[in-house]
Amino acid sequence: ITLIVLFLSAIFFMSGKVRSDLVALCALVLLIIFGILTPEEALTGFSNSVVIMMIGLFVVGGAIFQTGLAMISSRILKLAGDSELKLFILIVLVTAFIGAFVSNTGTVALMLPIVVSMAMGTQINVSRLLMPLAFASSMGGMMTLIGTPPNLVIQEALTSAGYAPLTFFSFTPVGLVCVA
Repeated sequence: ITLIVLFLSAIFFMSGKVRSDLVALCALVLLIIFGILTPEEALTGFSNSVVIMMIGLFVVGGAIFQTGLAMISSRILKLAGDSELKLFILIVLVTAFIGAFVSNTGTVALMLPIVVSMAMGTQINVSRLLMPLAFASSMGGMMTLIGTPPNLVIQEALTSAGYAPLTFFSFTPVGLVCVA
């Protein structure tokens, strides 16, 4: 039964005629109905932090398109013109700037749908832009005190040891070097 459910799921995933989230949930329900999984086993995956993060990414991505924030992509594309290198550099700079003030996960959630739509619009392989997006988000987080949680941990360790607190932009020189 498990192999049949897996085979049918693979067919529906590949055909693309049914939304992938519905296929996955139907497969899960079938495995519960046939007694292959208990409800507890079936729902344990939803407590995984990666699954929760991905759900959040879809929510944030939908909100981006609803609020019109995705207009950033048209401005970036206009500045980049036909140059893939300019597009690459602009994505890195914009992502690093946002990453300096928003968490890495939030930055990626914000920029992911924008970068994917730009890649589709310019016929560039999306993987050529997603890795730089991830790295720029991480490096941008190194530019400010709130950009990434370790910076706040360092701040707390310094102040608890009796040293002067860091300023908001204390990390900026190191962050700029990392982004460059």
